[in-house]
Amino acid sequence: MDIWSTDWYLDNVVGYLKEPGYKFSLLQKVVQHEISLAHRYEFVWPMDSDIDLTKSDLQAFFRYVRCTQALIVGPTFRNSGERQKTDHRCLFRHSDFVELTAPLFRASTLVALMTSPLAFQAPLNRTSDWGLDLIWCKLSAQLHNISSDHVCALVDAAPLAHAAAEDGGAIESKADVTRMFFDLRQARLRSFPRYESKYLVHLSCHDTCADSRTGGSV
Repeated sequence: MDIWSTDWYLDNVVGYLKEPGYKFSLLQKVVQHEISLAHRYEFVWPMDSDIDLTKSDLQAFFRYVRCTQALIVGPTFRNSGERQKTDHRCLFRHSDFVELTAPLFRASTLVALMTSPLAFQAPLNRTSDWGLDLIWCKLSAQLHNISSDHVCALVDAAPLAHAAAEDGGAIESKADVTRMFFDLRQARLRSFPRYESKYLVHLSCHDTCADSRTGGSV
């Protein structure tokens, strides 16, 4: 069911792509035709459809995103069963892994990943997104020629709601996870072994931060 009115689309949607495929293969197609994304937007946020933003403080979330100064930032989720569950001791954490569910990219980083011959063009195909999140933190560090210690981060101070997890995993349990998905993930790791993350190795936990745009404390 379409919950958005025609007027809402006209006022808020500047473009769309509608065709079969997985999130990042379709996003790559959009980016390759819209290189100006890096100049038009600060961030690009490709999230799954079961992320509920109505229960979240998005202004706080983006404030802490900027505090991280990371290139790829993931939300944490309130449900304790989530891989990226919230750590209440931290405002945010630098990590070596941000999962596929709702990664927020600096627009320039997304364009670099989607267009560089070193990056997604070789491993990305139309059959699965699996495995991309295992390589994009360290790969982004190389593309930007920076240390990998602060490339990826998780925001703890403004967690999001993930409907699948809050439903007790009922939605996720219906996913058809086949051998093909695991094989594709392993193929990506074989193609890019030196970029492999170690699954949420937390490099640092921060309880204060300064907004990178203002220099003020948050």
